[in-house]
Amino acid sequence: MATFTNELINQCLEVVGGQPHEIRESETSCNIHLFLPGAQGAQGLTRKITIEPKRSLVTIYSQNRNTRALTEDQKKYSLMFISKANELISFGNIEMNYDSGEFRYKTSQAFPGVRDPKPIIGFMLEMHNNIFPKLCEILPKAMSNPDPTETAPLLLRL
Repeated sequence: MATFTNELINQCLEVVGGQPHEIRESETSCNIHLFLPGAQGAQGLTRKITIEPKRSLVTIYSQNRNTRALTEDQKKYSLMFISKANELISFGNIEMNYDSGEFRYKTSQAFPGVRDPKPIIGFMLEMHNNIFPKLCEILPKAMSNPDPTETAPLLLRL
């Protein structure tokens, strides 16, 4: 399993094209943490790639590290926006930590029997590079708008 894990880690790092801040391995998974401040217009972006070799599963998270104090209305409007936006996104989903105001975009894909997952991982990263900066741009508007049907479609237009 270690050989497969190392091979998959190397393929992920090759696609990402950066040096990891930290790699943590356990019995069941490997977490690769990448800090990409200001990447693609998203300030304070953290990218985490989790590999579960037994399931041939790769999960990628893009998350903002900039927490902010939100009012109850801002939290409510943000969650309404995220729910509506998740209806529109075809791959992955957006999540928000209600207490901290942090939000993240998550994609996940299993690769059973796939020898070269690089194109699929590349597509997953392309989705992160497209969706997450748009999310960072739109979310401040969504926090003050009680109608998510106005703000969520902006995610697809930018």
